[in-house]
Amino acid sequence: WPCPHCGEYFQPCGDVVAGFRDIADPVLASEAAYIQCPSCSGRIMPEQKRELNGRGVWLRDGESINADGSRYGDPRRSRIASFWMEGPAAAYQTLSQLVYKLLTAEQEYETTGSEETLKTVINTDWGLPYLPRASMEQRKS
Repeated sequence: WPCPHCGEYFQPCGDVVAGFRDIADPVLASEAAYIQCPSCSGRIMPEQKRELNGRGVWLRDGESINADGSRYGDPRRSRIASFWMEGPAAAYQTLSQLVYKLLTAEQEYETTGSEETLKTVINTDWGLPYLPRASMEQRKS
């Protein structure tokens, strides 16, 4: 997506979703979520997603893009095109829905110790590979 504030392109991924972690209530937290540009820290509101999806571009591996839209780099050549994006850019789910599902799945994990819902939300809704919490906690110790 091109940032509506600075024009720099960035990938709308989980790392740029902000504004919700310090709010305990999942409903209020999900309603407060927004996208934060990694270049200028500009706040991009959820209602801007449709427009930004329309202005977004697909880049091949090894390819980058300038704020003026010119591409550069050494893109990988292939006879097969494969595209992937993370949940924040998904057309049929709002940012609020994504954040709410994540927070309630995290709460379920904290309460029950079960990772199944969290795994489903991260894989299916956020479009990310799931790393088991148990193995992440073992690495920390």
